[in-house]
Amino acid sequence: MSQMSRSALLLRLASRSAAAPRAPLHGYAPRGQQPWTRLGTQHAQDAASSALRGGAAGMTTSAAGFAASAAGANAGASPGAGARSLLGYALLVSPSAVCAFLCKWQLDRYEWKRGELDAREAALSAPDLTMRDIAAMVDAGVEPDEYARVLVEGELETGRTIKIRPRVRSVHGTPVPGSVVLTACKPRRGKGRTIIVNRGWAPEHWVEPKGGTCLKTSGVVRRSETPGAFTPANDPAAGAWHWIDRAAVCAAMSLPPDTQMVQLVHDGGRTT
Repeated sequence: MSQMSRSALLLRLASRSAAAPRAPLHGYAPRGQQPWTRLGTQHAQDAASSALRGGAAGMTTSAAGFAASAAGANAGASPGAGARSLLGYALLVSPSAVCAFLCKWQLDRYEWKRGELDAREAALSAPDLTMRDIAAMVDAGVEPDEYARVLVEGELETGRTIKIRPRVRSVHGTPVPGSVVLTACKPRRGKGRTIIVNRGWAPEHWVEPKGGTCLKTSGVVRRSETPGAFTPANDPAAGAWHWIDRAAVCAAMSLPPDTQMVQLVHDGGRTT
């Protein structure tokens, strides 16, 4: 190659090199442009944002579809579904209501029992009444307080006796059948009213002693008993008495219906 041709070739290559843009150094773009690494990060962020927007749109569509499905299910539910929900609510609330009722019942019973004990204590601590006092109160239409203490002094009319049976009592750890003995008692001195005396428990083999029996002891005023759910009814005609009914006992003894009944007590204050 001649010297001229070589010079021309070098000149052409130099001109092409000057016209071609220079490649960026160390991965940076020319002035006015972002580096290629920053461009890549921006593209990645744009792609992620697009994906998130797409996912959110999909979730919104899914939620709307679920709500529509639920609305359709509720619209197509049977009328009995409401009744079942009310039944479930009732079953949920019922235990609380029952517990509240039982608590109220226990509180009321406590107050009632406390009132009964206070009244009994007041009656027992009051001055003793005599049979004449009892007669005056009954004649005035005043009912003596239950458990009021009474001094009994009179004569038993053993011909007017009623036995309330069966009444079992433990004697030395052994159950012994017996009965509660009710007998009319008339005052010994002066005028007065006959009362019914609850003489307490007696075993079945007990026999009434012959002749009149005089009393001089103390007791407390009592009312009729409250029969249990399984207590048989009294049959006065057959002489079957299972619980103390004061009015029926008065009728059987041919006494006025307002005749008072006194239960005898031991020296220690316990009823017989």
